[in-house]
Amino acid sequence: MSENESCPICDRDMEEPRLALSRFDNVTNVCPLCGVAEALAPLVGEVSEALNAAQDAGDWSAWKAIIVKWGVVCD
Repeated sequence: MSENESCPICDRDMEEPRLALSRFDNVTNVCPLCGVAEALAPLVGEVSEALNAAQDAGDWSAWKAIIVKWGVVCD
């Protein structure tokens, strides 16, 4: 990870070792709060379906929008 990297979901600064691995691709680092939002959002039925569709399509923008809308994103 490069120095001063920001979360691709909420744009907050991220610092190691406090990182979470995005469930979108299991490669992208996100901040811990967005990681929690990604973990909890699928517990809502229609959100789970939307996340699965975005992930299957490889659509990061749709994935991010769903997490921002339904997650407790760091504001």
